[in-house]
Amino acid sequence: MFYRPKEIASPDQMLSAAQIAALSARVGSNADRAIQTLLAKSGQPAPRVKKQPAKPPKTTRRGRPAKRILNPFCELLGPTTAYGRYPFFTQEIIEGIARLDWHDRPIGMGGSSKPLSVRSLMVILETAEEVTADNVAAIIGTQTRQAQRYVKAIELAMPFLMKSRPKRLVFEMDLPEDEFVNAIYRQKLRETCSELLDDLPPPSLEDLAKLRQDLGEDAFYPDRGINAAYYKEDAPTGDHRSRLKQQLRPPREGVVLAVA
Repeated sequence: MFYRPKEIASPDQMLSAAQIAALSARVGSNADRAIQTLLAKSGQPAPRVKKQPAKPPKTTRRGRPAKRILNPFCELLGPTTAYGRYPFFTQEIIEGIARLDWHDRPIGMGGSSKPLSVRSLMVILETAEEVTADNVAAIIGTQTRQAQRYVKAIELAMPFLMKSRPKRLVFEMDLPEDEFVNAIYRQKLRETCSELLDDLPPPSLEDLAKLRQDLGEDAFYPDRGINAAYYKEDAPTGDHRSRLKQQLRPPREGVVLAVA
């Protein structure tokens, strides 16, 4: 007997996906009909199929969303500004909120309640454009739980800080809700001291870089001796007053007699 290999169907003879789906639906309906006929002959009721409710899609985030507070005081307060690190209009507000009980202890329960740091609260107002627990933890170097207390403190203080702003700071913030107040303040400035306001645009970065190059680096660093550029010395710092005295020392008597 000779072995006859099994014939393999060509791709043209294979069923398509739509044909397979139709065949599956037909076979399924025939099987359901046969089961119902068998149950009807035996007198048993058809079993009820319970449909499972659709489960909501799982999300990766759990818990409440992180609290975010926009900080309009960023870069307008601090030791490098005219208001300083502890402005007069923020002292009572920040100190009062810092002294609150931030440990959620019931009344009558012992234990020490340490207030929040006033300096840390002011540093957050100076540097954070958006106050969140992660930003606060990175700025003041604390744990997330403690950073959340500072975020809550900023949230409580923000409405009072906005109400206590001086007119000059309101003008510098230039918020949309302060447009009417700033228009009145700008008009008063034009009437009282018109030289403080002009319609010139701010200088570009290229113009500032050119100005810095023309003035030299000594004009921007007060700790450097600017006289060193005139003496053509390598060291930018030093006792230039003593060198100047040596250059202005009176000549010797022999030189004076020779000249006479």
